[in-house]
Amino acid sequence: MKKKILQLYLLIFLFSCGDKGIEGFVGEKITITAEKAEDKTDLDYAWILIEQPDGSLLNSSDLNPQSDKNKMNFTPDYAGNYSIDVVISQYGDEISSQSFLFNILDPKEEIKKEENYASA
Repeated sequence: MKKKILQLYLLIFLFSCGDKGIEGFVGEKITITAEKAEDKTDLDYAWILIEQPDGSLLNSSDLNPQSDKNKMNFTPDYAGNYSIDVVISQYGDEISSQSFLFNILDPKEEIKKEENYASA
């Protein structure tokens, strides 16, 4: 019985410590940088919005690549989890891809939580 309880606690611990991604806030611009291939030149970067929360109106065209194409920024419009991939290619051949996960919070909700905690 003790072994099952210990396994249950371990399972809860693992899920609670899971990586939720980079934290940010609704309306706050986020800039991310893809790792460059050190020995490669003439690289193309395709930024793709993979996942977004229900209620978000963003699409891949709202991802704004910078003049240094390995950098991109976007402004989340809704609280929840976002996933963005970048596909790096050279002369049409994919070299690598990278994924970025974001946990976006609503600052108004965070203020309410703090007020409720302070009044308790």
